[in-house]
Amino acid sequence: MKGMVSSARWILGWIAILGALPIASLAADQATEPELTRRSSAGGVGVAVVFVSPLEGGGLADQEQLRFRISIDAHAGDLMRYDLTRMTALRTDEGEVAAESGFIWEPESESSHHRVGVLRIPNRLAGRPIAGQGAAWVELEIRGLVTPARVFRWELPRPRP
Repeated sequence: MKGMVSSARWILGWIAILGALPIASLAADQATEPELTRRSSAGGVGVAVVFVSPLEGGGLADQEQLRFRISIDAHAGDLMRYDLTRMTALRTDEGEVAAESGFIWEPESESSHHRVGVLRIPNRLAGRPIAGQGAAWVELEIRGLVTPARVFRWELPRPRP
């Protein structure tokens, strides 16, 4: 009995170590699109947001812009009436960075029921990077898209000392 308990502990220990390795070794520059995708579905409108900047290589602090690929789908209503540049806010754990200004929408495909494009904003505020310089997370909030607000949040890797 004593030997079985010892063996079970040994096996569980290795499972815990091996199971933790992929999570611990996942660096920001190794993140995949599915890991950087956030979704919201409410009021008959589905929204998917991919934080594209970490996929573009290099550190976030070195990037001139933060980029978010947004897909919006609806089966009723007219999505063209929504101006994403005026209904979006960007926040970090240090506070709200930009609200309803500074955003640029680059459409890839647009119709009244399906919109896809990239929403971008400069990655600088008061001369320093918004993301990648110690911020723990970044949030993109889209206000008034059928619901009062939809919040999409990404945890950021901490800089190594």
